[in-house]
This record gives sequence, C-alpha cells and structure tokens, in this order.
Amino acid sequence: VMADARKNSKSSSSSNSNKKKKYKFTAMDYITIGFTAIVVLLMIFFLVRSVKPELFKRKDRNSSKNAATATAAVNSPTEPAPAAPTETPEYGGIGNTYGNMANGAVAAGIDGITYYVNEETRQLTVRSESGTRAIADGAVVSGSVNVIKDPFAYGDIADSVAYLVMFLDGEGNIRALTDGPYPDPDSDAVLDSEPRADEARTLAEGNYRSFVSVGKYLYAIDRDGLVWRIAIADGEKEALSAGKYTALCVYYGEIFALGQDGGVYRLGLTPSEDNETRIIDGPVRCFAVFDDWIYTGGDNGFVRYDVDTLGKDTLSTSVKPDAVNVDKSGIFYAAGGELKLATARELLSGSGRTLGSWSGAAIPRITLTAGNTYVALASADGSAGISEIKVFTNP
Repeated sequence: VMADARKNSKSSSSSNSNKKKKYKFTAMDYITIGFTAIVVLLMIFFLVRSVKPELFKRKDRNSSKNAATATAAVNSPTEPAPAAPTETPEYGGIGNTYGNMANGAVAAGIDGITYYVNEETRQLTVRSESGTRAIADGAVVSGSVNVIKDPFAYGDIADSVAYLVMFLDGEGNIRALTDGPYPDPDSDAVLDSEPRADEARTLAEGNYRSFVSVGKYLYAIDRDGLVWRIAIADGEKEALSAGKYTALCVYYGEIFALGQDGGVYRLGLTPSEDNETRIIDGPVRCFAVFDDWIYTGGDNGFVRYDVDTLGKDTLSTSVKPDAVNVDKSGIFYAAGGELKLATARELLSGSGRTLGSWSGAAIPRITLTAGNTYVALASADGSAGISEIKVFTNP
C-alpha cells in the first residue's frame, strides 16, 4: 500500500509539472500567424479602399520615367476654393517633353490638347475637341511653347481645368496666357462655357533665344548664351551659368545643356559655384534626352550616353544628324535636308524611314506631338528667328 501511495504521489507530481510547462512556438506557428496577419491587413485595405476610394487616387503625372514630374494641383470640383488675389501662384509640372525642350519646341500637348505655332501665320494656335483657334492676340511666336495646368484660374467652375501657356515672342520676351476652362480630364462633366484665352502677359522681358518651364520656374538661355532661372510669379531671375549654351532641357532635377563649344554639360537648378560640369566631349550639334539616355548627333556620328553612368552606345558612325528627338515611336532625326525615323537597331543596320524633306541650309529643330512632327528651320545662332516650319504627319 505504501508503495502504491508513493507511486501515485510521483505520478501526480509529474502531472502538475507538465501543466506548468509553457508552450513553445515552432517556426511553422510563426509562419501561420504572419500569413493570417497579412490576410487580415489585406481585407482591411480592400474594405477601406471600397469605402474611401479617393484616399488611394494617384495624382496626375505629365509623364512617366520618360517624361515625369507631377502636374499642378487642381481645386476639387465639389469644393471649389479659388485662390485669393494676393496669393502667390505655386505652379507645378513639366511644360513639355524633354526632347522637345532641347529642340526649342514649337508645339506642346496636354490632356489631348495641342498648342502649336501655325506654320503660315506664326501665331499660337490651339487644337482641341472644341476645334482649332488662334490665341495670344496675334503675337508672332518664335518658339519654346510650354503648357502646364493653371491651379488658380477658373477654380470657381466645378469640373473644370485651365492651362497656362507660355511662349517666346518675336522680340525675345517670355509671355504667357491662360486658356480655359476645359472639362477636367478626370470628370465626365460637360461645361456650358466655351474655352477662351485671356490676354497674353509678359513673364520676363529680355532677349531670350529659348526657355523651358518646370514647376514654378522658367529656365532660359539668352541671346548671349547665358542660362537663367526665372520665377513665374514675379519674374525674379538668377544666373545659373558662366559658360554659354545653345539648347537645354531639365531632366529629373538637373539641367542638361549644349555648349557653344560643342560639349554637353550638366548644371544644377540653383545658383552655386562650380555649377557647370562637362559630361560629353564634342563636337555635338544636337541632343535630346529620353528614357535615361542622352542622344547626341554631330561629326562624330550618332551616339547615346547613359544619363547616370555616361556609358557610351554608338548608334551610327555614318549618320551625322543636325537635329534629334526621341519618343516611344522611335528616333526622329534630321540629316541632309530630310526627316527620318528609325529604331536603334535600324540605325545600326543603316535602315530607317524618310518622313519628309525641305530645301535650304537652315538649322532644323524637331518637335514631336501626338499626331504631327514639326521641323522648325532657323539660323544657326537663332538671332533671325524661325524662317520656316514644316509639318509632317506621324506614321
């Protein structure tokens, strides 16, 4: 009996000891818990998204990586809040594609609307679903057409948007006007009012040969070749260069500019010492930036360079273009008085398509839009303005 009692006591003691042991989690337990948590979070995410879809709405972008930066904010159509007259405009966005910038653009597009220089009258013209009409008070336009959204004009009209259109006049002044209202591209609303343009106003007086608009600033080259940063709001300007340039574009927070010495330079967007760095040796006659490549043309042939590493990729040693522009359709270039289109592979094999031609020895510059390619012919230094504009339908 005593032996049985001792045995039962040990058994009871062992049982109590087992009850006191804590459960140890295994690796599979952690995986199960993690997977369950992910499923629960996803269910919460989709539930919130279905109830509050506006929280997940992406902002409009004027371009992807190939043409990126956010466009200007537009007042909510349900809660219009026009800016006070004393508020300083904070324009945002890119005024044109990078390739068009470097070519002194004679056209710009936004939301299916195209602003371009009429090849016959040299006046700024707009083409939209409402039709085609001349704007800018009949002023002669010499190029650098840029357009961004205007966040303040027509802010009191629900489901509408306006555009700030900038251009270079025949005297070298940078001017702008507001065009609108247009139906907001994100709305299905139909506006009662017809689009209209206000009177052109001067943003910067001077003797400029080209400029681009990025955010709340203009980046311009004057007739002496110097680069300036000009505030859209008040025209205040600051010098960005000591060297002299003939063309520029702004790509992801940096200026790429073609020097008068035939080299390609990288400049910062703000004034500073040692602001200019030569990244590509000449002789280069033309350049364009697209999809992280800098395309260059000149007596050394057709070459492109990686924007970050400056790795070199020779496309052709026989083709020596006078102008180049690039988009998703391919590489557009001018050589020997002809406009041609080719892929990188076609350039290597010496093939491509001819889209048009012209006579004369003027320097060509290529502007690309959704439907057309514009070739503006001008003197080498740009002092005489545009002598002729050729328009070709895109294939």
